[in-house]
Parts: sequence; C-alpha cells; structure tokens
Amino acid sequence: GKGGSLRRRPGWVGAREAAVLSQSATLSRRHPRAAESLRRRRLRTLCLCMLPCAPATTDDERPRESRTVDERRDNARFLLRFCLAILCRCSFSESALVVGLSDFLLPSRDERSRNSRPSDGQATRGIAQFQGPLPTHHPPHIHTIMISRLISRAAAAVVAVTCLVLAGCGGSGHGVAAWNAPAFSWSTVPVFQQLCNVRGTMAAEFTPDKVQWLTKYFPLITLEHCQGQGVEAYKGEILKHGFIEDHFLAAAALIKQHNASTTVLYYNNQDAAIPYYRLAQPLAGKHPEWAKRGCSSSGGHMFPDVHGQCYNMSVPEVRQSWIAHYLNMTRPGSPLDGLFVDVAGDGNGDISSFFGEVQAANPDRILGHVDPLGASVPYPLKQTYTFRADAQEIASLQKCAADGYICEAHWQPQYNASNVYHDFNATLAAFLIAAGEHSYFAYSTKTPNLGPQFCEGEYPTWCSGMGFNDAYLRPLGIPDGPASTPSQGRYLRTFGNGATHVQLDLSGKVPACRIDWADGHVTQCV
Repeated sequence: GKGGSLRRRPGWVGAREAAVLSQSATLSRRHPRAAESLRRRRLRTLCLCMLPCAPATTDDERPRESRTVDERRDNARFLLRFCLAILCRCSFSESALVVGLSDFLLPSRDERSRNSRPSDGQATRGIAQFQGPLPTHHPPHIHTIMISRLISRAAAAVVAVTCLVLAGCGGSGHGVAAWNAPAFSWSTVPVFQQLCNVRGTMAAEFTPDKVQWLTKYFPLITLEHCQGQGVEAYKGEILKHGFIEDHFLAAAALIKQHNASTTVLYYNNQDAAIPYYRLAQPLAGKHPEWAKRGCSSSGGHMFPDVHGQCYNMSVPEVRQSWIAHYLNMTRPGSPLDGLFVDVAGDGNGDISSFFGEVQAANPDRILGHVDPLGASVPYPLKQTYTFRADAQEIASLQKCAADGYICEAHWQPQYNASNVYHDFNATLAAFLIAAGEHSYFAYSTKTPNLGPQFCEGEYPTWCSGMGFNDAYLRPLGIPDGPASTPSQGRYLRTFGNGATHVQLDLSGKVPACRIDWADGHVTQCV
C-alpha cells in the first residue's frame, strides 16, 4: 500500500498459530490441562498479532520531509502495538519477541527489491527526462535508504524494549508465562495439598481411596520428603525402600492416572542434604567438598533419627548437580510438573537468583520456594508457612496475586486445641479477603493430638498432609472485586454477585469474622 499503510508479512501468524485458533472449545471439558495450554497459545497468538507490522515502503522519490513524517508514523504504530502486546502480560515467548524485533528492524526481501528496481512509473519518468526538465528531487541511493530506516527502527525498538523491561516482563521468571499454571476455580475455596505416604510402595504409593480424594479436591499437590520411605526411617534406617526420587515419580504417575490435570511437584531442601535422595549421595561419597562445613541436618519431626549433611550451594558443581537433577526429574514425559524447595535454617542464605536459573533451565515447569508472599523472586510459585489473619499478611497475599505468582498461603498453627478452630476461621476469612487467581490455601500443624482433621492414623507423617475442613466444600463464586475497607482494620469482600459475604475485623485484640456462604451456611470466629 501507499501513504505509510501497514503490511503484514508472512510468518507473523504461521500455520501452527492459525490451527490453534481454529481448535474446538470442547477440549476444555475433556482435557482441562490441554485446554489451559490451548488458551495460553491463543493468547500468545493474539499478542503476536499485536506485535509491530513492518510499514510498506512507499515511493522513494517523495520529498525527504514526507518520508520523515511517514517514518515517524510507522514508529508510532510500532510502539502502540508493542504496548498492546505488553498489556497481554507478556504471554508471547521471548523467541517470538526476538524474531519480531529482528523482522521489524531489518528490511524484507520485497523492500530491498522494490527499492533496488525502478517501478514502471519510475522507468517511464526516467525516459521522460529526455523530453523535459529534470525533476527537482532525485531518489536517494538504496543503501542510504536502508541505513536511515534501520537507525530509525532501532531507536523505536530500544524504546519499546525499555518499556517491556519496566513493565516487569523480562528477567523475573514469572512474568513470561511459559510454565503451565495449575488448574484454578472460584467455585469453592481454592486449596493445595502437601503430603506424603510413608508406607507407599512403588506398586501402590497411595491407596485407591486416598488418591481419589487427592485428585478430587486438590489441583496442586507437593509430594513431601517422606514418600515411600517406610516406618524404618523413624529409627534412622534409610534406603530400605530405595531412593525417594523413584517414589516421587511413581506417586505422581498414579495421581496423573486419576486426574491428568493435577499439578504435582516434588519436595527438596536447599540446605538439608537428605540422605535417601539420590541427589545427596555425592556428599557422602566422591565429593565430600560439596558439603557445608559445620552444618548437619535431620529429618525433623518426620524422621528425627535421620541425619545428613548440608549442601554448600556456593560450590559451582553443587549448583550444576541441582540443575541436572531438576532437568532429569522434569524431563519430557515425566509426571512431575516441577519442584518445591524448602529451607532448613539459614545455611545457604538467600539464593533465590540461583533458583531463577533452575527455573530457566526448564521454563515449562514450575519451581516454588518458601518466601514472604510479598517478595519479588525469579520463579513462579511462593509459599509462606506463616499466613494468618493479619493486615500485613493480607497485603502480602494481595501483592503476590497482583504480581502474577502462584501463591500458597499456608497456615501452620502451634496452638492448643482450645483456640485453633477460632484461628482457622479467621485465617480462612483473611485468605478469602486477599486471594487472587492462582492463590491457594492450606493449613497443617506439627503439634500432635489435635483431632482427625489434622492427623489420620493411616498417614502419620506431616499429619497426613494439609488438613481438610468442611468449609472447603461450600459454594464460593467469582469475586465481585477486591476487598473494601470500611474502616481501619475492617475488611469486606463479596463473591458470586453478592451470594457469598466475607467480613473480617482486625481492630480488636482477637480477630472477628463472619462468612455467609452462598448455600446459606454461616462460619464465624467464636
């Protein structure tokens, strides 16, 4: 076209993207995880369509002032489309971004050929020069045109990339949505599970009723560091039942057989080199220098008689072994969707940048870590053990959700049985006040004898995982908006067009709360 109109080059939306846009929506009913992947690919395709189109080159014999105006107009279009793409939360891939920028910066073959050969009109005018006065403007040389255009487009690209970085879409790990997010719904309280079955075997990591319960209620599960290790581990006897990595893979495969859309992570610890992990074997064998001097670890309340060494994460070979281990555990075809990393003291300090490297090694999978929910980290999932009915915790969860992370709000009481249920209701209300998409709630306790909803005899470690409460079955509904604060310390939020009301008052010494569920049931802090 002429006059600076835009021309879409072939390849911006290829055959694969076009096929994605034409797939049936019935996929969401049969295969939820595949439907989620399809949704992200559609969004990426939309954002690619918003990326800059190269301007069609117009008649080069126009006055320089006209060409400059058109170049500025083209650059403005480029920046506008790039900003629209940024608004899509950077769902396009980094490789597509690089291709798009290079395609924008460099002239196409059509542009080069169009500027190197005179058009029919230009040839006619060339012949007419012998029949009349010479034109007042001569077309500039092709190299001058290309260099001028390259400089102009490069300047626009620098501005656009700067906007991209300032928008938080580069280098944070969670901004580029390459990983597959867990399933999420507001129909009931969104919850996650973190557990193990110490009696699990390679043939049956969970009983049929337990795995059905898990896959029915929990879209996000972390397998803890006691899976399949046997009761012998209580006495400090390790490797009676093989390395735990094999049990993780078998348990995840069993879960995926029942519900393929369930996201399953495996547990590791950045400090404790747990001796029944295959990853920890070099510290006690060929590479004792990988262990941190003066540091030892134990199995804690799960396996108090299991003792091991600590990783020295400052050793490059240790970091390389972690990355290689992660890539192997989450290799293509693995039933594991990622890794959750815990902390045992401050042995290695803050090494979140390293776990950003681990996440980047396999960006399609999820890496999570214990962090304050308000922290900025280069991986997609954060969990806090200290979530409670507190204004600071509420603000942190709101920020976590707004920043696009997967947020696990874990309440772990250490209280006696007389007030733990009051605190549970208040903490659940605080979660509902602050939760956003991909926020998940759970509670557990390390304090024994708090009742069957905390600890089941069949699964004695980690108190059988996170507790389960009848409130998890109540109808909730999509939030009508963020929480309001009618006065200092008071919060109000509604769901499902006002069907569910959540009230929380933190202005007194003891939190007061009330949840009016859509089914008419009322939960109160009593």
